[in-house]
Amino acid sequence: MTTLKTEAHLAEAPSRLSRFRAGGIRELISIAWPLALSIMSANLMLFVDRLFLAHLSTEALNASVNSSVYFWILQMGTVAVACIAEVFVGQYNGAGRIRELGAPVWQMIYFSLLSVVIYLPAGFLVGPLLFNGAPHGQMSSDFFGILSFGGPLFPLGAALASFYIARGRLGLIAVATVAANITNVLLDYVLIFGIDGWTAPMGIRGAAWATVIGQLVDVTILAVCFLSHHNRTTYGTNRWRFNLPLFWRSICIGTPSAISMTVEMLAWAVLVHYVALRGEALMTVASITQSIVILFVFISESLGKAVTTIASNAIGARQWPIVWRTFRSGLRLNLYLCALLAVPFLFAADWLVDFFLPPGQSIAFLDTVRAVSVRACLWLWLYCLVDGVKYTLIGLLTAAGDTRFVAIIGGAAIWLLAIVPTIIALGTLGLHYDSAWIIAVVAIMVISALFFWRFRQEKWKQTALLESSGIVSSGN
Repeated sequence: MTTLKTEAHLAEAPSRLSRFRAGGIRELISIAWPLALSIMSANLMLFVDRLFLAHLSTEALNASVNSSVYFWILQMGTVAVACIAEVFVGQYNGAGRIRELGAPVWQMIYFSLLSVVIYLPAGFLVGPLLFNGAPHGQMSSDFFGILSFGGPLFPLGAALASFYIARGRLGLIAVATVAANITNVLLDYVLIFGIDGWTAPMGIRGAAWATVIGQLVDVTILAVCFLSHHNRTTYGTNRWRFNLPLFWRSICIGTPSAISMTVEMLAWAVLVHYVALRGEALMTVASITQSIVILFVFISESLGKAVTTIASNAIGARQWPIVWRTFRSGLRLNLYLCALLAVPFLFAADWLVDFFLPPGQSIAFLDTVRAVSVRACLWLWLYCLVDGVKYTLIGLLTAAGDTRFVAIIGGAAIWLLAIVPTIIALGTLGLHYDSAWIIAVVAIMVISALFFWRFRQEKWKQTALLESSGIVSSGN
C-alpha cells in the first residue's frame, strides 16, 4: 500500500520540464511544438532543395533523391549515436544532477568530430563507385560528395541540441533551425540558378552546398550558447575532458539505434536504386511521394523526441506512472495532428503533387505521374498516422536505453515486411508505385505492435543508466 501511495504521489509531482502536469498532453504539446518547428525547418531544407531542383530538371530532382537516400544511411546512423546524449542528459536532469549535464554532450561532440573518418572516404571514394553507371550518375556523385564533406556537422548539431531538448528548453533550437533554413532557401536560389553578372549557376551542386552551409549556421548558434558563462557554471558545459567509460557507454546504448537507422535507410536506398532502374516515370513518382512525406514526417519525429524527453526524466526520477501517462498522451496527440493532416493529403492532393511536376515533359508523362502520386496520398496520410505511433513507442524504449530491441526488430522487419514485398509488387506483379506505400503502412503497423509488446513488459523499470555510466563525478 505504501508503494502504491508513493507512486501516486510521484505521478502528481511537479514537472521539471514545464508548468503542466507531468506526462500530460499539454506538457507533451509544450515540448513537442518547438521540436516540431525545428524538425519541420530541417526537413523543409530537403523539401525546398527538391522543389528548386524539380524546376531545374527531372534529372536533377531524381539524382538528388537517389544520392540523398545513400547519404541518409551515414547521416541517420551517426545522428542516432549522437542523440543518445539526450537520454543521459534527461535522466541526470530528472535525478537533479544538473552539474553533470555537459559531460555526456561533450562525449558525443568528440564522436561527431571522429565521424570525419566515415564521411570523407564515403563521399570521395565510395560515392563515385556507387553511382558509376547509374542514371544521372555524375550529378548523384557530386551531390553525395558535397553532403558527405559537411557530414560531421549533422551529428554535431544533434549532440548540441540534446543538451536543450532533454531539459525541455527548446526555443533556441527553433531559432537556430529556422535561421539555418532561411540560409538554405536563399542560397538554394542563388547557387542553383545563379544571378546574372554575380554568380554562375551551380545546379545540383549548389543545392548541396546550400544545405551544408545552412547546417553550419545551426551548429554555430547552438555551440556559442552551449558554451555561455551561465551554462558553464550551472550545467557544467565546460566539462570537456574525454571520459572513456561515459563515451563507451553512450556508444553502446546508441549503436543499436544507429544500426537500426542504417539498415532501414539502406533498405530504402536499395528500393530507390531499384526504382531508378525501372524508368523515369516510376522514379519521378517515388521522388514526389517521398518528398511529400519528408515535409510532414516532422510530426512523428518531434512527437517521438518529446516522448523521449519526458520519459527519460521520469525514469531518472523513477516516476513510473508518468511513463505510461506519456504513452497515452502521445497516442492522443498523434491522432489529433493526423486529423489535421487529412486536409492536405485527402482534400488538396492535386495541389500538393502539382508543386513537384517537372517542366519539359510530355502530357502523357505528367498525367501518369500525377494520377499515381495523387492516388498514393491516401496511403501517405495513413503512413504518417501509424508512423506517429511507432515513433511514440521508439521514444519510450529509447528513453529507457532499450535500443537493442528497437534495432533488431526495426532493422529486420523493414526488409522482410516492406522492401522485399515492394520489389515483388513492382517487378513481378507490375503494380504502380502507390502499392509501395500500402505495403509500408502494413509493415509499420506490425513493427508498432511488436514495440508495444516490448513496452508492456516494463523492462524500462530495470534501467540503470545513471549507476552504470561511470560518471558519478566527471569534472575537469
